Amino acid sequence: NDAGGIYLNQPNADGTPSALVLQGGTITRNNAANTGGGIYSNKGALEMTGGTISKNTVTNYGAGMYLRTTTAKITGGVIDANVSGKDGGGLWVTVSTELTMTDCVFRNNHSDMKGGAIGCYGNIDMTDCYGVKTAGTYCNFHIIIPFGK
Repeated sequence: NDAGGIYLNQPNADGTPSALVLQGGTITRNNAANTGGGIYSNKGALEMTGGTISKNTVTNYGAGMYLRTTTAKITGGVIDANVSGKDGGGLWVTVSTELTMTDCVFRNNHSDMKGGAIGCYGNIDMTDCYGVKTAGTYCNFHIIIPFGK
């Protein structure tokens, strides 16, 4: 019920995190019954450079991406038109996740409850990211967001 598009789960046999490197491209029009419409990552390492996560849907959390106990770096990406039935239309970031974002755009994301752009209980550091027609963030932990570029 997790991951409509990409499913990154659990460490490798040698104990190193499962890893995904995305360079450009589009992850679009995926649906998950529970979490992670576009990308679901649990105990993984994710790096995204450029590209678009768009038009993904999820019943619960993280329509664009659901990041749990994950180290992630997103540079120059677009998170667009993702829809969550609960929290985190664009992204849902859970406890023990470290996310760094640079030069990113959140556009037209929606959640029925909290965090149209981002819902989080993890740590996020954002630089030069901005939102367009997206209803804000909801976070209980550390977040640095200089929105409004």
